[in-house]
Amino acid sequence: MRLRDLSAAAVVGIGNGDSAADRPVGRVFEELGMLEPEEVERIRERQQETQAPFTEAGKELGLLDQEMIDRALGQRQQLAPADWRRDGQLAPLSDAAEPASPYARELRQLLSSLAKGQAVQRTPQRLVVAGVNTSTEASTVAASLATTCAGSGFRTLLVDANLDQPSVHRYFGASNEVGLVNLLGSAEPPHRFVQSTAFSNLAVITAGPRLPNYSSLLSRERVFHRLQPVANSFEYIIADCGALSPSLVGRLSAGADNVIVAVKEHVSSMRELSSMIHTLQAESVASPSVLMIG
Repeated sequence: MRLRDLSAAAVVGIGNGDSAADRPVGRVFEELGMLEPEEVERIRERQQETQAPFTEAGKELGLLDQEMIDRALGQRQQLAPADWRRDGQLAPLSDAAEPASPYARELRQLLSSLAKGQAVQRTPQRLVVAGVNTSTEASTVAASLATTCAGSGFRTLLVDANLDQPSVHRYFGASNEVGLVNLLGSAEPPHRFVQSTAFSNLAVITAGPRLPNYSSLLSRERVFHRLQPVANSFEYIIADCGALSPSLVGRLSAGADNVIVAVKEHVSSMRELSSMIHTLQAESVASPSVLMIG
């Protein structure tokens, strides 16, 4: 796992799991306003020929120089790689809830990294977790972050906004008869949709019954605004946006403190990641962060 903090970047590169000490940047280095997609593809082809790191291949082709690389590194915030997987799958939620587990420690590092640089700490912290071609993994990360927050003693609310592919009710054995779609489509107070879980300090709002027009509902309503009446009851509110489109993630992120975009190496589309980042920035999300799942 690695985190990239894009304080002013249009697109972030995705590494291959090597540590920062081994190489200055990962195998994939997408533009920071420096490279066109066609140039990125040329560098990738050169990489395949020479097996050189992306930056070295870019320099060989004259498309990257050290100043550009240093500038990219200066805008990037990175956590050391961590083993988030067990038997090819993300670690189970029980690991995330156990404060002493390596998985929980890495999740706490992620939360700490996100908080750096914020002049004012709000309570609750409002986080959005989305994915690019990683709907299942993104939802698992959202659930894991929520259980880690709860296991660390923070009152946490996990909201399933992944209305096309909801999963929170399955993760936590909650009812999905009513949920976020009912909250957004009515004047009912949000506390009526909050459900407790088997994890201490953790509550959820599930997605609710599936709607064919869920995109128009999310586009019309401000999720964090609707949750404001219960905000004082929690220290973290985490919204799982899993497989939502960039435009819907951007809309839902209004009022969020941080947005995490989960990507998977060799799976996630760089073009879709670029679209996600640009959309978030258009919604005034200044520093979306990209989380690599190797």
